[in-house]
Amino acid sequence: MNWHAFGRQTRIRQQTLLLITLLNRWCQVREDLLFAFERSRDTGLDEPMRTYVDALVTRIRGGMPIDDALSLFQACSDQEQFQDFVIAIRFNFRYRGHIAAMMDMLEMQMNRVEEEYVRRRIGMSRDRALTLGILLASPILYLVILLRSPVNRHFFFETSPGWISILAAMIAYLAGIGLFWSVSRQSH
Repeated sequence: MNWHAFGRQTRIRQQTLLLITLLNRWCQVREDLLFAFERSRDTGLDEPMRTYVDALVTRIRGGMPIDDALSLFQACSDQEQFQDFVIAIRFNFRYRGHIAAMMDMLEMQMNRVEEEYVRRRIGMSRDRALTLGILLASPILYLVILLRSPVNRHFFFETSPGWISILAAMIAYLAGIGLFWSVSRQSH
């Protein structure tokens, strides 16, 4: 996964939560989703969500059918929570649902999703620290085993199977470090 794309997906997820929160607040002022989108665009949205919402409002105000404008809005990002949000909005516009109740439920759902992402990030940092500890302890433990026993020293340093075992262990250890580094880098 590309780092820029990963960061963009996270930013879109967080901005989707902010947009839903703003829409929910503005829908409590006036139960009109288009009004809520217009006001949300002007209060607190960052890029790229601000541009997405601005394009949506401009299209609708320019006379484009709402469903077509929402289809283009949905195409702005393939982030899962954003897609779910736009589908719910499209459904609400189409069937004239209760906007305030829908926005409350969407906000609650998105907050839960964001809490889960935070909980996973914390759990992953603990796992990463444990894995790093094991990776650092392995060579030390290996050296202690080699230095404590003359039989082990003889086997590993004076026989062909011993050298092959050391070489295989080093390759596996370096592969483990590479895999740890790769996974660690992707999770940030």
